[in-house]
Amino acid sequence: MPELVVTALLAPSRLSLKLLRAFMWSLVFSVAHYSLHHISQFFRSHYMFLFQLPWLPEKLLSMSDFQILKTTLTHRKTGIPCLTPSELEAFLYNFSQPGGLTGPLNYYRNLFRNFPLESQELTTPTLLLWGEKDTYLELGLVEAIGSRFVPGHLEAHILPGIGHWIPQSNPQEMHQYMWAFLQDLLD
Repeated sequence: MPELVVTALLAPSRLSLKLLRAFMWSLVFSVAHYSLHHISQFFRSHYMFLFQLPWLPEKLLSMSDFQILKTTLTHRKTGIPCLTPSELEAFLYNFSQPGGLTGPLNYYRNLFRNFPLESQELTTPTLLLWGEKDTYLELGLVEAIGSRFVPGHLEAHILPGIGHWIPQSNPQEMHQYMWAFLQDLLD
């Protein structure tokens, strides 16, 4: 039985962490490598470089009552679709707490900690859901991830009309894909 299924059955709380950690390193390497050959992806990912600096990103993002974050989250083309005022307020409340921005920014700060990364193939079956209209990550990355890091083990779905915020904008669809993926592993 694949390792993923055993982990899912015996330790479900470790499943997402293990898969996410391995997959995110592959994604980071893919974005970096892909960006070297596709300058448009480099420009889509420019914010990651600003986030490498200490204290400045926290200061900028919190200025004017978190206006940059408000604009990012509610932008009609790049934000979270159908974000309600109370949901926005919940995001902003969490970001406004002491250290509330540092944790999310540290995710980006740690992306380049071990550069240069070595390409590693994942042998664990991997599900990738990608928004066709993602403004931050180009569609070409799906093929790059599949061929370079998860050859023969990637089940990728391009979700038409959906952007970057899949868990927030389409949670039921995301859960359906996840459930079907896990069911297939059990068969």
